[in-house]
Amino acid sequence: VSTQSTGGTPAPVVTWKRNGVALPMVKPDGSTNHVIQADGALLISPAETGDDTMFTCTGTNGFNSVSKEIQVMVAAAVVNDTIVYSSLSIGLLLLLCLLILIMVYLYKRSKRRKKVDIAISANGTDTVYANEKMLEKMKKEEEERRRAEEEAARLKKEREDKEREEKELQEKLEEQRRKEEEILRQEEEARKILEEEKMKKEAEERARVEEEERLRREAEEKERLEKELAERLRLEAEEKARLEAEEKAR
Repeated sequence: VSTQSTGGTPAPVVTWKRNGVALPMVKPDGSTNHVIQADGALLISPAETGDDTMFTCTGTNGFNSVSKEIQVMVAAAVVNDTIVYSSLSIGLLLLLCLLILIMVYLYKRSKRRKKVDIAISANGTDTVYANEKMLEKMKKEEEERRRAEEEAARLKKEREDKEREEKELQEKLEEQRRKEEEILRQEEEARKILEEEKMKKEAEERARVEEEERLRREAEEKERLEKELAERLRLEAEEKARLEAEEKAR
């Protein structure tokens, strides 16, 4: 979690809190997964489920103090059960093969030593020959031991390569999951924006319709008043004409 300080005079001191508790928090074993770095950034490694909460960053220089709350979300690692079971099965199979090779090697070595001992005890005059044969067998045994060690190293390397590939696969799956979540978030934001624009247009349309209705009613009311005025003027003119006619008749 990084900080973006604009600086100050004197330079501010950055502190962090998790749920109101000052960091770093030391565990019973003396370790901590919260480290405040020299630039004020907070390093959380490894992230735990308890870190899925609110953190507060405060910068103070004696004249002013500024705080900012940050919601940290810890995503649970996605582990494919099939990959885990396959890894365990392959590891057990490689271990079994290694044990079988070691047992075969030890059995052959023991059997050859017995043959050399029998040849030496059967005829004392064959001691030199037996020693030569024994040296030759020892060389062969050493060669077989070296081959067994090479085979064991090869199997170990294959197992390490397999574990590395599985780890890379898990990282790719996690990266893909994060991308999918980001796409879903962007789609949700786009949907909200479209809904807001739609609601805004609907509100504008309602306002326009209401304004048109108001203008229509005002026009009708004006027309009605003009008709009433014209009718009243007509009646007044007729009454005036009638009175003038009566006056002339008298």
